[in-house]
Amino acid sequence: MILVFTPEIARHLPFPFFARQAPFENMVWREGNQPGSGSVLPGARVPHTLLQRLLAKTGRNAEEIFAAGPQGKLKSFPLGLRARLRTGFILRQFTSENVAGVLRGGELAQEHVVITAHLDHLGIGPPIGGDAIYNGAGDDASGVSGAIEVARAFSALPKRPARSILILGVTGEEKGLQGSEYFARHPTVPIRSIVADVNLDFPTGWWEPHDIVALGAEHSTLMNDVRAASQALGLSVSPDPEPEQVFFIRSDQYNFVKQGVPAVFPGAGRQDAEGKLEKNRAYSDWWTKNRYHQPSDEWDPKLDYENMAKEVRADFLIALAIAVDPERPRWNEGDVFGKMFGANAATR
Repeated sequence: MILVFTPEIARHLPFPFFARQAPFENMVWREGNQPGSGSVLPGARVPHTLLQRLLAKTGRNAEEIFAAGPQGKLKSFPLGLRARLRTGFILRQFTSENVAGVLRGGELAQEHVVITAHLDHLGIGPPIGGDAIYNGAGDDASGVSGAIEVARAFSALPKRPARSILILGVTGEEKGLQGSEYFARHPTVPIRSIVADVNLDFPTGWWEPHDIVALGAEHSTLMNDVRAASQALGLSVSPDPEPEQVFFIRSDQYNFVKQGVPAVFPGAGRQDAEGKLEKNRAYSDWWTKNRYHQPSDEWDPKLDYENMAKEVRADFLIALAIAVDPERPRWNEGDVFGKMFGANAATR
């Protein structure tokens, strides 16, 4: 498979970013003697500028292809090319654990609210500026520390919430959401008992939160819990500022969604104290270009970690609202995820 990166993708993450990821290993988990996830199909990624060369014998142009795709009008056609491709690989087997812990609840202890964060990052890779250690301090050591603090907050409550809290550190997120997929398909508690997932991926602390963006909450009654938590902290709730990035299906919560479990991926919005977005949006874009999936994603002593704490308090209150609600979360009537996956949890 040859995957062409469109100009739209390149505007968000330039092709050289993806080229830097190529040396890192792919990973699948095993179901017996077979791959349980991922793809072993050989593939290549090419920039959009190369597509025109591939189209040279067809009389078509790349702009036409890029326009037809989103409209659903793109049909297969021969390129008039023959190619000989060679691929090679080294296969190794290893173990990489998920880590789970449960805080038992009260009258609804048989039901669980899952708090997820991913334990992995990229590891050792091509040096950038002489540094080959891809630390992942923001992505996602910050989320793991946040999940630990959420667990600490729940354990400090004078009364346990009605539902149990399952804190889950998952492996292999950077390898295609591997750990969360394995857990969602082989949960340590019945999948039907999991009422919701709250995913902590990348709490930043870059600025003081004035609003919350709760990815995916609009698909279910979890939006009520988000609003209640935000109101308690004096925060507003903002829509997804980058819906074209479809972040809701790009982190660990989506594997729970595919099992029919409503989920939310909360994070600090971009509003400043005056309600303006420009300054924080600019910093977010700069960080993505200069830090994301690079060795420079490391601990920053200059950050105001109280900002991160405020974000994690919102995560805790969202989970608490779910844990004490007598009614379990449900998909909104007619919602696309509910129609696609809602039956999965109900039958297991």
